[in-house]
Amino acid sequence: MQEIKKIILWIFIIGSFLLPGNLYAEVKQRTILTVADIKVSEIAEDSRKAREKAINAGQIEAFNKLLASLIQPADKEKIDKVREGDIASALQGFQVNNEKITDNSYSASLTVSFYQDAVKDILAKAGVVLIDKEAPPILVLPIMREGGKLLLWETGNKWKEAWDKFASANNFIHIVIPLGDLEDIKNLKSADITSADYQVLQAFSEKYRAKDVIIAEADIQTGEKSSKTLITMRSTAGSLIPTSQMSFEAETITEEKLYKFVEELVIKNKESWLINADKNPYRKVKTGIYFSGLDDWLYKKNRLESMNSIEKLEVHEISSSNAVFDLYYKGSFSELSDYLRSKGIGLFREEGLWIIEDGKNE
Repeated sequence: MQEIKKIILWIFIIGSFLLPGNLYAEVKQRTILTVADIKVSEIAEDSRKAREKAINAGQIEAFNKLLASLIQPADKEKIDKVREGDIASALQGFQVNNEKITDNSYSASLTVSFYQDAVKDILAKAGVVLIDKEAPPILVLPIMREGGKLLLWETGNKWKEAWDKFASANNFIHIVIPLGDLEDIKNLKSADITSADYQVLQAFSEKYRAKDVIIAEADIQTGEKSSKTLITMRSTAGSLIPTSQMSFEAETITEEKLYKFVEELVIKNKESWLINADKNPYRKVKTGIYFSGLDDWLYKKNRLESMNSIEKLEVHEISSSNAVFDLYYKGSFSELSDYLRSKGIGLFREEGLWIIEDGKNE
């Protein structure tokens, strides 16, 4: 038994020379989060100052919209304290479309991109934790009724065009809209959607590797003075969202209005989509831990894995003195933090990583 332990120790020591000794040595490709179609318009002394004001306001609006899609409602007060300088540090870049410039005014449509890791760091300072939780793709089937016609793949489905635009421009939630190619047209008919034929829809979703399908039906009703759009959202399995209806009224239902309807629907339902799309009740957060040697590492690893709130650890890298791993746990992050604290274990933020501080070795 002693010989086996020596062999394991030698493997551990040799491996420590091959792996990085610092928790942050790995070079990562930075993930970009994009928010599109931010309308800006400002007036100032001249067009240059108006443009500066508009771009700055647009970046702040894009950041706030991004956060609204990512955080829990209870954390909204915390993010109100985020400073403009912090937002600038997370900014990856922006694209300007449809510029209109006069002597003292400026208007445009912006697409703004942010670094995901920088966004996480900003929110961590504000006491908000974004969990590394990748949900499976959500397949949305936009079907539109207008003037007695039912449109799915047909030309003129402005509702599908609005979803296409949103899905291609905003990547903070993994929504997939079907291509509408010849294969799609052959395999899915309007009747399959209206009858909610679960087997047909689930078979169709396999092409897009989606676990669930959401039917988004827009019934556009045009009146003499105003138009109303009644939107019905339902999941084929009922697992993501219950059947719900929202009504929007406007003088005319334009493409821009339909796009805004999509935004509102995503913001309203994103929490249940992200939580329920993955049936695994555990959440995941990337963490690191320091240790003095093999015995200390095995003790700390086994201690964490034996705790009721923790399902498992997935180790990404390990050296002679530290390890980086995904920690899967139940409940919220604050509940995890409180639970660990009750066991004499601390959690603190260091260079973009959550570090577990466990000094015990009993």
